[in-house]
Amino acid sequence: MIRPVTIADAVRIAALGGPDWAINPWGAAWGGHRLFSPAGFLWDYLRTRPRGAAWVAGNGLKATGLASARPRSGPTAWVVDHLVTPRHAEGPCCELLEKAAVHAGRRGAERLFLQLLDDGQLVEMVRPSGFVPCAQVLLFTLPGQSPLLGMEPVSGLRQREPGDDLPLFRLYNATTPADVRSGIGVTLEQWKDAQEPRRRGTREMVLEERDGVKGWMRLDIHQRWTTVRLSIQPGWEGDLRSLVAMAQKESRARVLWWEVPESDGSLRLVLERVGFEATGSYRLMVKFLAARVKEPALTTAPTTG
Repeated sequence: MIRPVTIADAVRIAALGGPDWAINPWGAAWGGHRLFSPAGFLWDYLRTRPRGAAWVAGNGLKATGLASARPRSGPTAWVVDHLVTPRHAEGPCCELLEKAAVHAGRRGAERLFLQLLDDGQLVEMVRPSGFVPCAQVLLFTLPGQSPLLGMEPVSGLRQREPGDDLPLFRLYNATTPADVRSGIGVTLEQWKDAQEPRRRGTREMVLEERDGVKGWMRLDIHQRWTTVRLSIQPGWEGDLRSLVAMAQKESRARVLWWEVPESDGSLRLVLERVGFEATGSYRLMVKFLAARVKEPALTTAPTTG
């Protein structure tokens, strides 16, 4: 039996253990699956309940699974942020994901995202519920000191402003393969909605030169680590190492985790050359909740006499 989570389920959820298959966008790089934290889930759910929803599976007093979903930055894009089921329990997993899809679709969502560690068994477990792979993200960290600590950061970086949305959308189109864009979003609204909401520790910087925006960097700063994402215009003639140095400077003494799209070979090569090491990868999965028009079609228009 699967039903929406209520306060009365707190005791059942408190006894629910095991891995949480849904990757936290700010904690993915720690390697392996995090264990589900009932206390952390209940605290977050009670604080953000107006924005998202959660469902619990089980019989009687025992919970056997749980899923929750929330919107990202806008109503057309939602994400499954918790998924707790036994690894081989395809049935309950798909039922929980279907509840999330129906709920999100009724609230205007066109896409439902799910982030999974790059594990073939997990990918296959969620496929029957309609999720398909959209993108692969590689995870890098710096295990020791970097030779870039004394390097001057690149000039031209500034804080992101509201008027940057359109130039950054163009940058996204220039740096993202077409098949990935079809999953994340092909319009300005879809792209904006699919971004992770800014947190208290989020910093976004734009690299701008005379002929326009050339890059974007996002840092999500936590107490002990910083997650970094970077997009650079193809053909940019600057030194990527200076942007890596900027990220190190902003992170200070925190552990630095870098999320690199599998298609960005240039950034991956630079990170490896300055001492970063690959620690794993995850898959961004997507389920389309709205019908898509693949090709324009002609139809007969009525005429008036």
